[in-house]
Amino acid sequence: MTALDEFYKVLHEYPKLLTWSLGSSAALPLIAKFSGFSPTWPPATTALTSLFVLVAIMLSFQFLRQKGRRRVSKNMVISLIIAAIAFVFYLYIFARFTYPIPTTGDITYLGCGWSELAKSQAEKYLINPDVGCPGEFERILEAIEYEAGIIWTKESIANVRLGVALSWFTFFGSLSYAIGAFIVHQANKS
Repeated sequence: MTALDEFYKVLHEYPKLLTWSLGSSAALPLIAKFSGFSPTWPPATTALTSLFVLVAIMLSFQFLRQKGRRRVSKNMVISLIIAAIAFVFYLYIFARFTYPIPTTGDITYLGCGWSELAKSQAEKYLINPDVGCPGEFERILEAIEYEAGIIWTKESIANVRLGVALSWFTFFGSLSYAIGAFIVHQANKS
């Protein structure tokens, strides 16, 4: 029996467990998206998250299908620790570097490092652009119609977007790997 045959066997023997694990793993990004909690960049975040979930479950099967309970448990714990760290980082960076636009409710990413144009405009508002990150930006952001790319450097906004996306994908990938390890363990018990 090939490894792929074993994978299909697990899929057929544990449909309820698999449906629950894949369903809950796939449902969480959708719930987050509709609650306004998911990243808005990249545009296909939900689809990419689903892909990460699937790949993580496949990898857990590939690497753990012939391992003992201790090894599987150790991998689950490590994956859950990584997921927890990624989630806390995501919460922090999302709270600190995203801003809901009052007029539309859309989320915009902020940066860390003001552009030269924004520094010159900050004087008009009596704002010190060298204090804090992202700084006192609300009045300037409103004045320029919420174009974050004018206040912060494009590189800093790109870094924030990447940090948000990587922590999001790491969270779901690690969580899914742990769920996959659990499925593998249950399959090995039978």
